[in-house]
Amino acid sequence: GLTLSEGWVSVSGDLSGTLEGALGSGTLTFNGGSLEVWPGQYSMGYEDGVLLTNNIVSNGLIRIKADTDIAIVEGDQPENFIRLDADTTLQVSGDSLSIEKEIIENEGTGPHSLTIDSYGAIIHYGNSLWSGGTQVDKGVFIFAGEGNLPGMGNIVIGADGYAGIGADNDVTEFVSKIDLANSTGTLGFDSDPESESGPDVFSDPIDLTGANSSLRIGTATQAILGDYPILNTTEQITPAGSSYRFGGGGGSLFVASFLTDGSNPRGLEVDSIDETPLTVWLLNPNNNFTGDIYVNNSALIYGPGVAPDAEVAFNLTSTGYVGIAGSGAYDDAGQNGAMVSDWLDQFAANTPGIIGFDVFHDAGTGWVINDLDTSRFSNAAIGSATYVESGGEFGAPGLTLTGTLTPNSDGSHRFVAYKGGAFIVEGTLTGDSLQIGRPDSIATFGDRMGDDYSTVMISGDNTGALSDGTTFYSGRLMIGQSNGIAGDDPTSALGIGALTIAPTLFIEENEGDAPSPQLVAAVDDLILPNNIIINSDELGISGERDFTLAGDISGSGRLYVGENYDQSLELTLSGNNTFSGGIYLANNSSLAVTSNTGTGTGPLGFGHSGGSVYFESNAPVIGGFSNENDGSYGYISLQAEGPTTLTVNQQEFGRFYGSINAEDATVIKTGAGTLRFDSGYINTNGIADGEGNNIGLDVQQGAVIFSNNSGLYDNSENQTPAVRISGGSFAVDGGTTFNNPVVVAGGGRLDGFGTYTQDVAIGDGAILSPGLAGNGMTGSIQFHHLELDAGGIYEFDIQSPDFGDYVGRDTISVFNPNSSEQTLVINADSSHPFIIRVYSVDEAGERGFLSGIDPDHGMYSWTLISFDELLIPSTSNMFDPSLFSLELDGFSADFTGDFNIALDGQHIVLQFTPVPEPSTYAMMAIGLGIVAWSIRRRRRHKA
Repeated sequence: GLTLSEGWVSVSGDLSGTLEGALGSGTLTFNGGSLEVWPGQYSMGYEDGVLLTNNIVSNGLIRIKADTDIAIVEGDQPENFIRLDADTTLQVSGDSLSIEKEIIENEGTGPHSLTIDSYGAIIHYGNSLWSGGTQVDKGVFIFAGEGNLPGMGNIVIGADGYAGIGADNDVTEFVSKIDLANSTGTLGFDSDPESESGPDVFSDPIDLTGANSSLRIGTATQAILGDYPILNTTEQITPAGSSYRFGGGGGSLFVASFLTDGSNPRGLEVDSIDETPLTVWLLNPNNNFTGDIYVNNSALIYGPGVAPDAEVAFNLTSTGYVGIAGSGAYDDAGQNGAMVSDWLDQFAANTPGIIGFDVFHDAGTGWVINDLDTSRFSNAAIGSATYVESGGEFGAPGLTLTGTLTPNSDGSHRFVAYKGGAFIVEGTLTGDSLQIGRPDSIATFGDRMGDDYSTVMISGDNTGALSDGTTFYSGRLMIGQSNGIAGDDPTSALGIGALTIAPTLFIEENEGDAPSPQLVAAVDDLILPNNIIINSDELGISGERDFTLAGDISGSGRLYVGENYDQSLELTLSGNNTFSGGIYLANNSSLAVTSNTGTGTGPLGFGHSGGSVYFESNAPVIGGFSNENDGSYGYISLQAEGPTTLTVNQQEFGRFYGSINAEDATVIKTGAGTLRFDSGYINTNGIADGEGNNIGLDVQQGAVIFSNNSGLYDNSENQTPAVRISGGSFAVDGGTTFNNPVVVAGGGRLDGFGTYTQDVAIGDGAILSPGLAGNGMTGSIQFHHLELDAGGIYEFDIQSPDFGDYVGRDTISVFNPNSSEQTLVINADSSHPFIIRVYSVDEAGERGFLSGIDPDHGMYSWTLISFDELLIPSTSNMFDPSLFSLELDGFSADFTGDFNIALDGQHIVLQFTPVPEPSTYAMMAIGLGIVAWSIRRRRRHKA
């Protein structure tokens, strides 16, 4: 077996979808360590869940980060179990965890309790054989197996917790096991998440007499409460106190139970925690409760034929949604009239919430409302939480607005789709501004259970309107077009103001699960002319219709292009863009960039099967490449005619896996950061520099590293384009043979490792420095021909002074196995020497203090350069140490000493003779004096 004692172990599923290849088949023991599970990666980019078959033993904490759905299933063991050897906390973050094994306790150390403190949902199908009680502090925990409630111990539900049962458990038994007085979270009723048969019905009475006033009823999936479809007047829910309380879980709860007043009027509260907003459908037309209604971070929808009392008071927060389905008393779908206005009149003018129009699941069409006037309201939004059907295409919304639309009293239109709902705004907007979504509600992003985005489509002709712009908070905004011809004429759907992507106010605690608003074209070849300001972390560009963002894009956020693995699109950027968050291109989507600054100032990244970028201008600039690359290939093409440059302004570390392709072009590296080509290629003929070189790569700032067989080729696949190092540094990794010409200008650095087969000259101000910071300061480089010119610099690093340890020092060899004509040439002279800068390197591999100098060693001799032939024009090939100038400011060690440069056969060496510091001499003299004095004293005493 495997014991996790501390830290994290990260594993991923194999091709069969199991973790057995990573974890083996033995028992997995949690003894303080944690497990991170990644999905298997399939060829088409689709990620599925994984199976864990190991038995599990807990010594107190089972912590799993699930980057995919995980199912703990029975394996081939004689017994299958999760055993609690101590009171245990189960923590799951990320995706859901289902458990088919039984959970038992160690009878020799029990009873033991189970505490749920989780961000992900946990669905338990196996037997529950622990007896120390269950505490659900945070997250969703569902007893989904047949009769699998714990036989002993109460269940306590914390304020952020959810404990639910499936239809194969008994409602009365479940309620009896809940510590009602001390439970403040959600009591849940659930259908099997794997079932496609629709919601299960829970018809048994639910008696919450004596329960804590904060305990609520909810569902994490979907469920029906009551004798549906028999809608009787038998009271089936007995609330605690004066209100029916629902909330939490994040699913859809259909309440067919009869809700009525008790000895006093009863109200209705639907109140959920931020992460799991509940939708409650009222299905019983016989309901006659008369108390007030409060909705917060949840949706309350009146079903077909169900209407609120005309005198009811709705108290909505900004995240509260109240909708009505088009049937019965409000059966006015398709028209505008008294029914719509009566519904709006139910709400106070200052209500901050969302007023909805919805359809039940079997309805044939959604609401169509003409000439909607919301000028009575100040902050209320109009929305829908439903759609008729998806069908894979947006085309059956819960609500369509047509005609002339009058804004709220402040001149702003507010539209919100809720928990995967969808509606279309085809009408003309007459206000100054438009708001989409809500900043403080995760439900306005979408429905997590159904993986549906909340979608609003704006498609009317709003020419000249919305001068104060559109603010997009959450969900999916689809842009249509009523004016002109799509592809030829820009859409006027968003009027003349800018589109601002605003940050949200809620905190997404589930790591890696924060949603981002999505911008989608509703018609092919759409042109959106509005300026865009990305003030949120990210704006997603999704769908499968190509479109153009023609305005200027600014802000601190990034663009994520191509969210869905089964959809790809081409996005065109044609503005003068300054947004700094970068672009992430995924799922084979492509980007066409028509302006030099079209990609903004942030980095470009590729992932999830990668993508393509086509630059159509002559001097595009990108903000570098990101380090966020999962090995997906990036294809870049420079398509402008004539000489072209691509400037890569790399401010932070980044990597590129893919190819940059052009006819006559130079890739220019600027920025202080390091760019690593990781199996990356530049394919171009280069641009002539007037000195006989065609420059394919010009490193002006920062560093460029070629690793894993990266290369620079012309369009005939020859390594003829040159690398010019004109201010930054260039390096190749070990084992690489680099056949391209290399021009090292003043201020440029040639670092790293490998072999260079073309002539290389280190001239005035140029630096040669084997090794690489962060990858070992010391290293070795081989040249077929190397020239050392006056004013050039060799940075020589020493980490180990031992003569036999070449690993601890820089080495340069000039040797051509294919020719005897190649040689080391020293073009310096005594008046204009070549510079050797000596640096000491500490044990951590950084420039610092050198340890290990032995004062009794005598002279150290460290090889600087080895060669097969030496040519020195200024001295008629006679070696003279004055050809070199030593700079020693970077050297510090246990002892100072004398440095000399000498010729030793076919090696130019640096000689170092350690000399103790004066203080060391003094200490030695004092010590000798003490010894002598002691001897003399003993001798006198003896005499």
